Amino acid sequence: MKQEELHKAAHRQPFEPFRIILTTGATYDIRHPDLIMVGQRSAMIGLTNAQNRTAYDRSIKVDLLDIAEIKDLKENCPMTQQELQDAARSHPFQPFRLVLTTGATFDIRHPDLIMVGRRSATIGITNEPGEAVYDRIFQIDLFHIVGIEKLPVPTPPSSNGPTA
Repeated sequence: MKQEELHKAAHRQPFEPFRIILTTGATYDIRHPDLIMVGQRSAMIGLTNAQNRTAYDRSIKVDLLDIAEIKDLKENCPMTQQELQDAARSHPFQPFRLVLTTGATFDIRHPDLIMVGRRSATIGITNEPGEAVYDRIFQIDLFHIVGIEKLPVPTPPSSNGPTA
């Protein structure tokens, strides 16, 4: 991604919200020009606890080389049901992290641990890593999901015995 391209999107008049899509698959929605600062090689993105705030609660640094695409967003456009459903039902399944407006994250490591509705998602939480049956659940309004980040896929142990 060229610095000029991101700078142009961040400073449009009037401002139009946009989504940054990283090469890793992570996404970040920029809904206000005060929530992004573009540098020569990186950008700082402010994440807020509420949809219409202009002051950030935490920030992340993104290398411009890691930005794959910028897409325009419709005003007040939350995470869509289809976007979340696509991540949850990818084949082969790719574990991912949901990033919320509060800064909280939920790691989805198995497709049976997320149920996507029209306006919310039910997330299953396990007590043991690697399980596919939940012990408790959280319901999250799609409005509060500000990003999806791909997680590394665990590599199965070798059947040839332990590595030295």
